Amino acid sequence: MVANYPADQPVIMINILKYREMASKGNESGISTYERYGQNVIPFMKKVGAQLL
Repeated sequence: MVANYPADQPVIMINILKYREMASKGNESGISTYERYGQNVIPFMKKVGAQLL
């Protein structure tokens, strides 16, 4: 399906997330871990023209 998607059309993705109370590694909540991931992935998203809605 992705291979045939028109290159000039935006892709919209919705993530439905469920967080652990505590992350499996370290001493932080699942939400905190995902927030940290989000901050680290933003530069990569900008590099390819992606944006959060």
